[in-house]
Amino acid sequence: MNKKRNRQILVCANCHKKKRKCDRELPCSSCIRLSIESSCSYFTPKRQHVVDDKLNATHGFSEQNRTGINNNLNENRVGEHREDLNGRVETLNKKVRELEALLTTSTRDKNQKPRDLLLSFRYGDTSTQKVEGSSKSIYLNSKGIEGFVGFNPVQLDNQTINFLNTFNTNSNVPVSPYGPLRYLILIKQDPTGILISNYLRSPSLRNFEHFSSPHVADLDKLEEKSRHFYGDSYIKKIGKDHTPNDIIEVKNAISKFGLSRGISLSIAQPENERNLLDKVKLVLPNKKTVNLLINLFFEVLYPHFPILDETTFRSDILAIFDGEINNSQINKIETIKIRNRQDVAVIATLLMLMRLSYLSLFNNDARKNESLLNSENDSLDIRNKKYLLQNPVQLEVINVAKLCIRELDLISLPNLAIFQASLMMQIYQTYSPEEDTFIRTESPVSIGNLYQMANSLFLNRDPDYILYYADRRMDEKMKTLSRRLWYFLITLDIEDSIIYGTQIYTVEVNYDTKIPTVPKKNSDSLMDKETEI
Repeated sequence: MNKKRNRQILVCANCHKKKRKCDRELPCSSCIRLSIESSCSYFTPKRQHVVDDKLNATHGFSEQNRTGINNNLNENRVGEHREDLNGRVETLNKKVRELEALLTTSTRDKNQKPRDLLLSFRYGDTSTQKVEGSSKSIYLNSKGIEGFVGFNPVQLDNQTINFLNTFNTNSNVPVSPYGPLRYLILIKQDPTGILISNYLRSPSLRNFEHFSSPHVADLDKLEEKSRHFYGDSYIKKIGKDHTPNDIIEVKNAISKFGLSRGISLSIAQPENERNLLDKVKLVLPNKKTVNLLINLFFEVLYPHFPILDETTFRSDILAIFDGEINNSQINKIETIKIRNRQDVAVIATLLMLMRLSYLSLFNNDARKNESLLNSENDSLDIRNKKYLLQNPVQLEVINVAKLCIRELDLISLPNLAIFQASLMMQIYQTYSPEEDTFIRTESPVSIGNLYQMANSLFLNRDPDYILYYADRRMDEKMKTLSRRLWYFLITLDIEDSIIYGTQIYTVEVNYDTKIPTVPKKNSDSLMDKETEI
C-alpha cells in the first residue's frame, strides 16, 4: 500500500475543505466574502511536523535538540496567535464604534433641516455624515472639508467672484485690475507667493557674502577667469563709466551667444539718428534677406495671420525701395521713397513681418538650431534657412517699427495699410517670445484702437451691403481681404478678453460681415489655393 505523502498545507482550513482558491491571508479574501472570517485558520501543527521531518532528515538532529526547537516554535506560535486575537478584537471594536456613530448620525439627520446640514459642514462638525444618493450611500467626514458650504456648486449670491475688482494690497505701488486666471493675482495674494516673490527680488546675503567687500584685484582676476572660460560667449558687465566700445563689445557677445536662439542686436545705434528714414536704413538687411523673409512669411505664417494681400504688398515694397528685390542681390537697400503715410505703414508692416519670419526658423531646442546652422545638406530650402540664420534680423527693428506707427494718426485718418500695420504690431506683441504678453503699457496699439479703426473703415459691414462699394465696383480680392481682416480682429479680441478679462468689442449684433471665402478668380495671387484656404 502506498504511503500517503505528508505535504505541507498552505491554504486555510475553510478553503482546503471546500477546495476554494485562497490568497493565504489572515483572514483570506474567500472567508471575508462568505462572512466566515472568524473561523479562518491554518494547519500550523502539520506545518510544524513537516519542519521537524526536514530537520531530522537533513541534519540528523538529536532528540534533545529537536525537543528544544519544538519548544521555541511552540512559543512563537502562541505569540503569533495572541497577536492575531488582539488584532481581531481591535477590528471588531472599531466596527462597533462606526456603527454607533452611524446610528447616532442617522437619528439626528431625520430631524435636521437641509440648511442645518449646510451649517454643520460650514462650522466643522466632526461627526461622520451619511449622504443618501441615487445608487449608493456616501459617508463624509465634515472635519476634512471644513470651510465648504454644502455640496458645491451652491447657488449663493456671496459666491460670485468679480475678476475686474482690484484686490487690496499692502504695497504702496499702484496695482492694475488684472484679468481672470492671472498668475500675478496669485503671486500678490497668496502668502506663499508673496514670500517667494520677495525672496527672488531681494538677493540673499549668504549667496553674496564672499563678494560683500571685494578687492579690485580679486574682481579683475575673476573677470579674467570668466573671459577665459566662456571665450567668445563671455558677456562683460557694463559699469557706470562705460564707453561706446564697451556697448559694441557687449552687443557682439550677446549676438554670438543668441545666434541659435533668435537673439541678435545691431552694432549701429538707430536712436542716434534723427531722421526716421535713416533709422530704417540702419536696421534693414540686404535685398536677398528681405526677399527670403517675405517668401517665408507667405509660405509658413500667412495661414495663421491672413491679413495681407501678397500681390499688393509686394508691389508696394518695390515702389518704396525703387527697384526689384530678388535672391541674387546681396547689397544693402540705399533708396527709400516715402510718398505718403501709407508707405510709412507698409515699412512698419515689413519690419515686423521680417522679425516674425526670422523667429519662425527657430526651434525651442537650441541644439536643433545649431545643427541647422552646421548642416551640410545642399538642398535649396536648407541653404536659404542657413543664410537667414547667418543674417539675423535684430531686435531693434521692432523699436523702429513702433516709431513708424507713432508717426501715423491711427484714429483720425485711418486707412487699410495703417490698420494692417497695427494688426501686425498686435500679432507681434502677442506671439513673439521677447515681448511681455501681460504688460503692454507702452504699446502704441490696443484692441480698442483696432476696433475703432475697423469701424471707421466699415470692416464691420460686408462690402456687398454697402452701396458705396457697389458703385465703385470693389473686386472680389479686396472684399475677401476686408472680411479676413474683420474676422482676424474678432480672434484677437477674444484672445485679449481671455488674457486680460476685458469686454469683447466685436459682438455679433454690431456686424454683418460675411465669412471670408477663397475668390473664384484668383489668378493674380502668387500662392496656391491650399495656402489661401
